[in-house]
Amino acid sequence: MQTPPIQAETRSSEKGSVLIYIFIAIVLFAALSFAVSRGNREGVATIDRERADLQATQILDYTGMIRRSLQNMKISGVKDSDLCFDHTGWGFATYNHAKCSEDKNKVFLPTGGGSSFQAPGEQLLDESLRTQPGWNQWHFTGANRVIGVGEDCTTNGECNELLLVLPYVKREICAALNRRLQVNDGLSIPLDDAAFDITKPYAGAFVAGDAVNTALLNGKRSGCFQTNGTPSDGSFLFYAVLSAQ
Repeated sequence: MQTPPIQAETRSSEKGSVLIYIFIAIVLFAALSFAVSRGNREGVATIDRERADLQATQILDYTGMIRRSLQNMKISGVKDSDLCFDHTGWGFATYNHAKCSEDKNKVFLPTGGGSSFQAPGEQLLDESLRTQPGWNQWHFTGANRVIGVGEDCTTNGECNELLLVLPYVKREICAALNRRLQVNDGLSIPLDDAAFDITKPYAGAFVAGDAVNTALLNGKRSGCFQTNGTPSDGSFLFYAVLSAQ
């Protein structure tokens, strides 16, 4: 009789089927693991981008508040040379000048500009640059100009802009700022060709300094770039024009 061989063939076929099912299960498990891992990575990237966007919004909101204050002050007759950014919160008096004697000229006074004085927040900044001068401070300066904004001339101060500056921001926040401001897609960050001066606080006068001079930011009233030399080589700096000359 041929029955035993038929049973042997059946068992062999069953073993082969089981191996195929195991192989398929392994392939499906590997595919699922890859999908989950990829999803986790994309989820983390999305969260990081959303966090950077929120932090960029924080910077832009503060910039908007300062701009509105200065606009209202100018409507009231306050000139650029009258503007006073002095406040006890700085811990120094280098923003103080003669026009600060009048409350209407003070940006951070309710009877002046009405802006609230506040530090940027360490979560916005590159922790590795904590020891750099001016870290975790907004800077108001008249020592720089932006090419293509206002009138372009030499660096003697005549054509400088009044700028609000935040140096040492995190790279991902710099990228988010440029996306929000439509400078570019944030995948690359403009490199400034010249130094940038944050050492001269605005005290009612525009003084000799440097320029924001990179093609992507020409004519842009706000943007973020990678520094070249100063304030710290390779760091990232946000600027906003408060008054163009």
